[in-house]
Amino acid sequence: MKITPLIERSILGLMSITNRKKKHAKMFKSLSTNNKINLTIILKPKPKFQYLVFPDLGVGTSIKNAPQRFMERGVERETNQSIEECNKALLEEIN
Repeated sequence: MKITPLIERSILGLMSITNRKKKHAKMFKSLSTNNKINLTIILKPKPKFQYLVFPDLGVGTSIKNAPQRFMERGVERETNQSIEECNKALLEEIN
């Protein structure tokens, strides 16, 4: 589906990079995708990058910080484009 890479790039673009000298999720394909359910996209961090839930939700050691919500904001940012792509694909299928 054309929408998945669009949303994935949007989410990765909102991730902040830490000062630590480790590989960062923003620079790698850190999200796993699942399109097996009809009209559904499931994006979640790959096992190696599970730590992303902590800054995203503001839990664990990130509890003193405000939640970044980059997953939610990334999806919201591309909602209109996703709907347009779905409509386009639907019209192509009908015609």
